[in-house]
Amino acid sequence: MKSIVERLLALPSCEDPNEILNAAITGAHEIRSLQTAAHLRRKADQRAIEAWQKTHPEKAHLPPNHEDVVMWLMEQHDQFETRLKNAHHDWLAELDHDPDALRTENAQLLGALKALLTPQTPAAFAQAMTNARAAAGEKE
Repeated sequence: MKSIVERLLALPSCEDPNEILNAAITGAHEIRSLQTAAHLRRKADQRAIEAWQKTHPEKAHLPPNHEDVVMWLMEQHDQFETRLKNAHHDWLAELDHDPDALRTENAQLLGALKALLTPQTPAAFAQAMTNARAAAGEKE
């Protein structure tokens, strides 16, 4: 892909101002797209660094090595995947053991989830989060 400067230099002359204008507009769109991509990447990096620093308070004052953050994120992913598989296994075992109790619990969780997905005020959302955590058996 040619840069805006390369495209402007490739124009034969300034005889057609529309060509220059079109090249400038296209270049402005490309610049904005690159700025957006860089901004999203920076935000993702900041979230990852903040999460890493919360779990490594002794190193919070130091900028983390990118490799350390990526490895930690991969470990977090693997741990989450393991917990999810174990929960699924436990859920299947519980379903075999007492399907009626599980249906009631799932109905409570689904109700809490629907409440979270319904547009609402911040206070109502906070209450829905509390209800969802209670339905899931989490402590605040």
